Amino acid sequence: SGTNEDFYLLFNLYQKARLSLEVDELNFVREIEPQRRPYRGNVVMHNFTQAGDIAYGAQTERLNPSMYNGANASIMSQPLKGVFQIQGVQRIDGNWDNNVTDYDLGYQFELQGKATVYVAVDPRSSLEWPATDGFRKIDQTMDVGFWTWPYRYQNRPPVKTISYELFAKEFPAGKVVLGKNQPKGNTYPYIALVQPALLAYENFHGDAIGKAPDGWEIESNGGIVHVVENPDYEGEIRPTVFDLRTVPRYTPLELRSLRLETTADSKAAATAKLPFMAPSDGDFVVQCRVKLGQPDCQTSLLLETAEGQAGITVWFGEDGHITAGGSKDSQVKVGPCSANRWYNVTVDVSPKKKQFSVSLKDDRIDTKSTGPLELPDSVKGPFSGIQLRHSGDVPGAWIEYDALWGYDR
Repeated sequence: SGTNEDFYLLFNLYQKARLSLEVDELNFVREIEPQRRPYRGNVVMHNFTQAGDIAYGAQTERLNPSMYNGANASIMSQPLKGVFQIQGVQRIDGNWDNNVTDYDLGYQFELQGKATVYVAVDPRSSLEWPATDGFRKIDQTMDVGFWTWPYRYQNRPPVKTISYELFAKEFPAGKVVLGKNQPKGNTYPYIALVQPALLAYENFHGDAIGKAPDGWEIESNGGIVHVVENPDYEGEIRPTVFDLRTVPRYTPLELRSLRLETTADSKAAATAKLPFMAPSDGDFVVQCRVKLGQPDCQTSLLLETAEGQAGITVWFGEDGHITAGGSKDSQVKVGPCSANRWYNVTVDVSPKKKQFSVSLKDDRIDTKSTGPLELPDSVKGPFSGIQLRHSGDVPGAWIEYDALWGYDR
């Protein structure tokens, strides 16, 4: 009985929910309690925390920042690099009172790898646990602005700004338990941020459509390497009712992908390399989200060593399968693949154990895994980057990477 606009809006929400399920394992932080998903830690859909992001807000505002016509508290300046916001989120009770916050609550979550956890604290509060739990106070601060109704209407300035003190502590992979907020009073809840020990991070959000991405080494060899739009989870509906011109009521995800392809009348190859931020000789994980245009083209992802060796290779489209190995002679089937479907691929590497494993999750949330595989004895030195190879054995063939990242485990 609804309008077409209602239908398309619901369809768009369904697509976003489906995408959230598919890329859940591409979150660096898992098992957040109290539950605050989606948080800004998903490599496919989000960038790092930055000025302008909501500091406190209702859970629906994490999906749609304009649901309640802007935010009453936003980050004004953010000095930290490569951090994801985890907490500091208001809740809505049954009476639609969006002033109920996480007072007197503590937070806990699971880290996928090594990370620095930051706690931004209202300087007027009297929290003692950051210091007693081993957090060190750093010299930098994070400024948060506060608005009265109608909040950020037409980008008017905040009525007040508070410089939050920042405390930091390094954690290994595993569970993190933070202390409680103060009871409700005249101070605001703390905000937790996580800075993973990243080796690589790329979702192409900042790259121009039709161009090669920044920071990559491209060898076209007659093939084409360029950034393209990813419309699979997008929608074009723009509801405008009750829009106070702060941010759009429906915000498109604006997903982008890196496409490697050959022309229809050519068999030319293409290669793209993404160096690690620093070489890694410890345990690490590399993940990507990929879609093939066809299931029978020679195309692959390699993890390179500092000596230029292809230490680990994942082949896409080997007789309708995704396979993996330390060499072509040792490849093992991970799982079947089809054209025009998205797959999440995880490569878990332990150089000291001379082992690695590859797992595959498809768009129906089914998971396959190789189990432990042996690294060849010939693989020497630390791993230094990701290389994407697209051969020219099938004219017009293509592959798209929605996002890639790596982190120390």
